[in-house]
Amino acid sequence: MLRGIKRKAALAKDITEKHLNVNREGADLQALNEAQWESIVCAQMRRLKKGEASQLTPPKDAVWKIQIARLLTKQTTAKNG
Repeated sequence: MLRGIKRKAALAKDITEKHLNVNREGADLQALNEAQWESIVCAQMRRLKKGEASQLTPPKDAVWKIQIARLLTKQTTAKNG
């Protein structure tokens, strides 16, 4: 799974860097956003030494989950809810 996420993140970065003046909409924008979000979450999970299963386990208000959510809202267009 991580290999696919890394590939998507690299592709999204490549597309956005090579085509700065392109206005993305709809499905294209959504796919790029998701790749960026996945990349950030995976990097933070590795940094915090958390496994993929940790994301799915309660509580939702775990400090590390809140830290990642805050980082996403600062660095991307991700919104809560």
